Amino acid sequence: MGCGSDVESVPAEAAGATSGTGGSSVTSSTTGSGAAMSSSSRAASSGQGAGGGGGANGCSGAYVEVSGDGATTQHLTSVCGGSWGSSETSTPVGYVFSGGPAGSVPHLIIDGCASSQPGSVELRLSLANASSTGMFSDGDAQYHDAMGLTWTSLPQSLAVNVTAYGGGVGDLVSGQFKAIVTMGGDAGINLSGTFAVCHVSDENVP
Repeated sequence: MGCGSDVESVPAEAAGATSGTGGSSVTSSTTGSGAAMSSSSRAASSGQGAGGGGGANGCSGAYVEVSGDGATTQHLTSVCGGSWGSSETSTPVGYVFSGGPAGSVPHLIIDGCASSQPGSVELRLSLANASSTGMFSDGDAQYHDAMGLTWTSLPQSLAVNVTAYGGGVGDLVSGQFKAIVTMGGDAGINLSGTFAVCHVSDENVP
C-alpha cells in the first residue's frame, strides 16, 4: 500500500457520519482507546474460556475485508494470535469491551487477521457505545499491513455502518467501514472494507 505525500481529505461519508445510539462497546480515542487496541491487552486476555489458542470453528465464514489505495484487497479469515475470543472461534471476532479507568465507555471491538501467526495482517476497529445497528464515528481503527507497518486512523476520519448486530455468542456482527489511516500523521491512505465477524463472549475488566 503506497503512502501519499500529504494526508488525503476525509471521505464525505466519513465526515458526515454521526455517532450511533447503540448501547455498549473500549474507550474512545479521546479516552484512551489505544490501550484497548494494543497487542499486550489482547495477549493478557487470551486465556479466557476452556479452549486453547485457535479455538473451535464457530461462525464459519466470518471475515474482515480491507482495501486501500489500489493495493490488493486483504480477505482476513482468522482470529488474531492472542486475541480475546481465540478460545471460542478460529475466525475474526467481535465483542464488547467494558470497564477500565473511570470515565471509560464500552466499545465494540472488530478484529480480524490473515492468520494467527505473530505479525499477520490485521484490521482492528474500536467503536464507542456501539451495541446495535447504525452509523458510528466515535472510535478508531488500526491496520497492520503486509510490510509489518502499523497505521492508525486520524481523529474524525472513521465511519462504520453496522448493518447486522447479533447480540448472542456465536451470532454475526456485520457492516462496512471507511477510515483515513496514517503513520505519524504526515502521510495517509484511505481504507475501506466490510466485515462479518463472530460475536464471542464480551470482555469486562475491573
